[in-house]
Amino acid sequence: MLLSAAEGNYNAIIRHNFREIIHYLLFVAFATAVILCNPSLYWLTNAQQTELIDTEFSTMIGTYTSFDQIRNLEGVWHFIEKVFSHSFEWNKWYDDSGYKLENKLLGVVRLRQLRVKANSCDIFKTFRPIFKSCYGDYSSSNEDTNSFGLKNSSAWIHHSHADLEGTTYAGIVATYDGSGYYQDLHLDETENQKIIRTLKTNLWLSRQSRALFIDLVIYNGNVNLFCIIKIVFELPPTGGVVASNNIDTVKLIQYSNYFEFFILSCKLICLCFLIYYSVILINHLKRTRLKYFTTIWNYLDVIIIVTGYLNIILETYVFILANGKITKLQNNPASYESFEAIVFWHKHLDNSSGLMLFILWIKLFKYVKLNRTLGQLNATASKCAFSMSGFLLTFAVFFIAYATLGFLLFGSHVERFSTFGKTVLSLLMTILGDFDYYEIEKSNKILAPVFFITYIFFVFFVLFNMFLAIITDTYSEVKDEIYLKKSELEIIDFMKRAPRNIARKLHVNISDTRKKLPGNEMIDNIRQIIEICKFSDLEIHIFFSMYNIDENEQISDNTIKKFLSDLKQIKNGDIVEPKRKAKTGQQAVTIDSFMEQQLRLDKLETQLKILGTKIDDLLQE
Repeated sequence: MLLSAAEGNYNAIIRHNFREIIHYLLFVAFATAVILCNPSLYWLTNAQQTELIDTEFSTMIGTYTSFDQIRNLEGVWHFIEKVFSHSFEWNKWYDDSGYKLENKLLGVVRLRQLRVKANSCDIFKTFRPIFKSCYGDYSSSNEDTNSFGLKNSSAWIHHSHADLEGTTYAGIVATYDGSGYYQDLHLDETENQKIIRTLKTNLWLSRQSRALFIDLVIYNGNVNLFCIIKIVFELPPTGGVVASNNIDTVKLIQYSNYFEFFILSCKLICLCFLIYYSVILINHLKRTRLKYFTTIWNYLDVIIIVTGYLNIILETYVFILANGKITKLQNNPASYESFEAIVFWHKHLDNSSGLMLFILWIKLFKYVKLNRTLGQLNATASKCAFSMSGFLLTFAVFFIAYATLGFLLFGSHVERFSTFGKTVLSLLMTILGDFDYYEIEKSNKILAPVFFITYIFFVFFVLFNMFLAIITDTYSEVKDEIYLKKSELEIIDFMKRAPRNIARKLHVNISDTRKKLPGNEMIDNIRQIIEICKFSDLEIHIFFSMYNIDENEQISDNTIKKFLSDLKQIKNGDIVEPKRKAKTGQQAVTIDSFMEQQLRLDKLETQLKILGTKIDDLLQE
């Protein structure tokens, strides 16, 4: 944990904080290596997308269509017959595209559907003679669990999500349970065609069907990655078909090469860091108790430690689950094993890892603030917090008003405004320049131009520029205050002085490494005197800038004369601090701060008088 200047000796605190920064940077480096070590998953995902989803297939009337264009049950059966079963003719020894040679199906493919009960909705009495039955939206209360059709196999008998080891799936139309009626396909294409023909002939999919899931697992040995694929056809009560897919590429087999053993060693180092920071956290909690939670940085420390241990638990659990599933598939290659639970927990592992890494990098701002120049971002954010809260309230009122109006005007015709959540996202994207004006104009030709122009004017030109103005003005104030602020623990200054201090302890003269120029010795003497007075590098730089002194160049005679003239005035007490015009809104200097600065200046004045005497002696020689 970082120490402040009030907690002890200046140099001791600097060294403690410097060690703490080095430890934390090492922790960030190893954690980044562990979390980002996975190979690129995109190309394997893209291969599955190209082969299964983007492939066009012929219909009964001879036209070609694709997965995204499926709009009815006939298209669903054509996709299964023409594309899906054909893609997995694993017994063929050749493959023009190379897909079947490089990607192997683990187990078999499973078809699963969910149905709703008959008369699961109410029909208005006027139209009851027209509609003899009613099938409502899918929900757990409306789900049909009765056997139907042939009633002779799992395809016609309902099974719970515990039996199927399924998980909840959030689709486009609704959220679905992991239960249902399922049919496992065969490894042979001929057998698959018979199974599909039987299902189609006996109306396995009907008006009561609300969702069809096609689940399979692919393994690519070249990159040692698994693809868990879920193809979904939703059948809403409004009619039609909504097609979607979800392809999750994960690495389930670990430590098969030297690089992965290196990553394992990085994980062990990260575990040591977690234990180290946990001990520090516990000690601080014992000493300060609830006062520990008075700063945001301490909350981030707790989140980092909790997510770190959570990552270890989740990774271990996923490893155990994956080994169990792979073992079952080895014992029975013609069976189906659900990897849904593995995907579910692996996503939570990715979320937890991402949150931990994000906070680890964000927490670097805690150490950046030890340098006043680099800490301007922290100062700006904290100083403008009150003004920003008022602005955000104003922005929220305007934004919610336009989101409500947009949803009501265009929600029934424009997909981007079909729900209130999509409307909010669409309006946020509009601020960034991503919008389709002609799409909303087709929906409402009169109000669409008014809505669009007023939204751009008020939200973008007015509110967005107010936001930038608040940030800019606050940053300017912070930048001005940095020159009046008390010098704190400057890690950068410590790092710059470290080589010189080490050389001094080793009795090594490092001044020889710089080019010897007339006047360099004088500059070194001036700098040493000012550093003794605890002035920062920024203040020393300002002092040298007053005389246009470059530490790497020769000092001119005029500069020496001007400097000596000022020193003589200091001796005679003739120098008067120049008057400064008071800035509007600038904070007044406190008496304690003024007295402290006065003492530092008096000390500097004494040292400069001594230096002036030395310069006089040097010039006389």
